[in-house]
Amino acid sequence: MKAVIEHLNKLISCNKIIYTGSFVLNLMGITEKVKDLDVIVVNPSTDTLAVLERLHTPYIKTDYPKDPRQFRIIVEGVSVDIWVETNKVEDCLEVNYDGLTINIAKVNNIIKAKKRYKRLKDILQLKIMAEKFYKTEDLSSFLKVEQSKY
Repeated sequence: MKAVIEHLNKLISCNKIIYTGSFVLNLMGITEKVKDLDVIVVNPSTDTLAVLERLHTPYIKTDYPKDPRQFRIIVEGVSVDIWVETNKVEDCLEVNYDGLTINIAKVNNIIKAKKRYKRLKDILQLKIMAEKFYKTEDLSSFLKVEQSKY
């Protein structure tokens, strides 16, 4: 992903680039699979918007929410989903990734976005993430103990 991030840093002129999605969840040790890169671009230049319009590759899947502020481009063979923000800047953290200083979204913001989409893919990912912290077996054991009290 380093090469993709370096490419985006050269391609995009904006106030801030915030990386989000499975890439960030992987950096945090919460998920293992990273298939694409999700990016929030804050206050992009007019030239950047024009470039994103030209490079945009429409989605084949129809379950993806339609959003005129969203672009999908391919960089170094990686699908990059870009959301344009002009009014607000989400909370983010500045981290070092493979020698690069980048901004990443906070996990709670990624979870909120997955809940908003309400796609089966996102619900299943949230379930997998939750089970990293609280196993189904732990819940069953807890319920059995609590049920025995009644």
